[in-house]
This record gives sequence, structure tokens and C-alpha cells, in this order.
Amino acid sequence: MPTGKRLFTDEEVQQLREEYEAGATLQQLVDKYGSHRGTLSRIIERSGGTMRTRGSKYPAPPESFETLKAKILRILPNATFCKDDAGQIIIHTGLKTATVEVLTNL
Repeated sequence: MPTGKRLFTDEEVQQLREEYEAGATLQQLVDKYGSHRGTLSRIIERSGGTMRTRGSKYPAPPESFETLKAKILRILPNATFCKDDAGQIIIHTGLKTATVEVLTNL
């Protein structure tokens, strides 16, 4: 269980929001950053992010799949978004399988 206060740099706030918008769950971010889920959700919202409903498979709007693809290409520059790339995209981005399936079928 996270304890104490943690200050986030501007870069960490941006990274946190991008990870969440790319499909990371709050629990995954709690485990990574060691802060309470309420704290992280407030940081995401205050930095301009939109929280997903619980159990949502897809990134929060207004993030488009084209924006999501651009973020993936920053992580995996050679990704072609074919079904053969799906496993690597999931492993390297932490996106949910359902989201990657949509991306590889666009």
C-alpha cells in the first residue's frame, strides 16, 4: 500500500497521463508510481486527461486511434499494425488485447 506524499515532475505527469490514455489501468499505475489511485486519477484529470469508466476496454475519448498509433510508433518505430505485431505492441505498451485488436484491424 502506498504511503507518504510523492511529488510528480511535469514530465512524470505527462507520462502518467499518456500511459493511462494508452490503456494502462489505474492499478497498473498505482503499482508503478506508488501513489494512491485517487491521487493518480486527480493528476490525470488536472493535466487534461479523461478518466475511463471502470472496466472500459478502450482509451478514453477524445483520444483517437490515430493518436494512439502515433504514441505506439514512438515506442516501436517499426510497428506496421498487422496482426503479427499485436503481441509486441501489447508487451511494450501495456495496452489491452481488445484495444490492440481494434488497432490492427483498422
